[in-house]
Amino acid sequence: MKHPIVLFFLMLAVVQSSLSQARLGTLEEALKLATLQNAGIQAAAISGELAKTDLHIAGGNLLPSVNLSASADYNYRMPVQLIPAVIFGGAEGEYREIQFGQPYVANMAIDVSMPLYAPDKWRARETARKMEIQAGLQTEKQAETVKMSVIQAWYQNLLFKAILDINAVQVTLADSLKSAADKKMANDILSPADYNRILNLVNTTRMAIESNRTRYIQSALTLKQLLHLPMEDPLQVEASLTMPEKSAITTDAAAAMQRPGYLAQAAGAATALSQMQEKQAARLPKLSLNARHTLQFQFDQPFSDDATSNNFDFGSVGLSFQVPLFRGKTLALQTEKAHLRHEQTLKESAQALEQSQKELLDWQLFREEAFANAPAAKANAERSTENVGIALKRYEEGLTDLTEYFNVYGEYVQAQQAYLQVLVNANVYQALLNMNQ
Repeated sequence: MKHPIVLFFLMLAVVQSSLSQARLGTLEEALKLATLQNAGIQAAAISGELAKTDLHIAGGNLLPSVNLSASADYNYRMPVQLIPAVIFGGAEGEYREIQFGQPYVANMAIDVSMPLYAPDKWRARETARKMEIQAGLQTEKQAETVKMSVIQAWYQNLLFKAILDINAVQVTLADSLKSAADKKMANDILSPADYNRILNLVNTTRMAIESNRTRYIQSALTLKQLLHLPMEDPLQVEASLTMPEKSAITTDAAAAMQRPGYLAQAAGAATALSQMQEKQAARLPKLSLNARHTLQFQFDQPFSDDATSNNFDFGSVGLSFQVPLFRGKTLALQTEKAHLRHEQTLKESAQALEQSQKELLDWQLFREEAFANAPAAKANAERSTENVGIALKRYEEGLTDLTEYFNVYGEYVQAQQAYLQVLVNANVYQALLNMNQ
């Protein structure tokens, strides 16, 4: 009997292993988890925050600005003016040099500036608002792209899970066939060439299991990457590949225009238009209100109690009017460039709309194909499973040769693969269409 402490640590290890293992039961759980944790979506969301900050910056440029400045100067040569000496009791015709001010000067000033008419700054704020909207739609576009990848990875994982189940059946069939071949070889009623063909089938089946197990693990890694789960922790998808219920969907132009990809592209066109208008506004006059108040201190000796000093203040308030008259061709070329960029984004938006609707129609077409082929593919898979069992029994009883069994076995493998592909197509395209409804 194990010691209680040993049992406790064994139970603790089992609990920790179960806690570290991620479990997903439905595709909806995976999509929700991807929306919350995917690194690409989170990076796109940060871009949205950056765009929001840019909007605040652009709005701040329309507010008054207040600056405090200070300076200290030493005037080693002061300006002088000649004054008649008679004013100071001197002789007529003589002059004295009079110095104005002190050599040491300290200034402190407050400057206030407020734009009254600044069309370029107004348009810059509007451009920042358009870019914020565009960034939000880019985040939704990124989320849609990630969801599409999750759907593909999810059903890829279920596909290889189902293939491994079929491979297990194939191994059983191959082992049964080898057992029958061993008996025939013992009775010397099987050619060595046919026996080698059976051995090749056994080996090929076991090789297929290893290859498909690798692809199954690889699909789980892709899914964990999309869901931003630890790569070293196991992932268990508690679902199986079954035929979904057919749902009603819409694939017209209105549905295509609601997809994030097109909306983001259309928002990009609106941003380009605003940028063009911003360049045009830069050629308009600007009017601002400016005020400055200065405190000045003058003294003849620094850091001395016997210093002679003067201090006074002065200020001014005024309007500043600016008209850009000539800056070469810079503004004109920048405006033309913005115009061309706007035209380009309009074409790209039209292309994005066409692509969006074509994707919806393609998904609908492939879904309809999968649902139409599903009954026949299922029936073929079931009959082929029955046929391969019959063929194996007939071969064991000596009623048929190995070539006929291989033909039936090939039909069985082909029918199973075809049915699995139909299931995958039906689920994938159904999920893609539901994502956009």
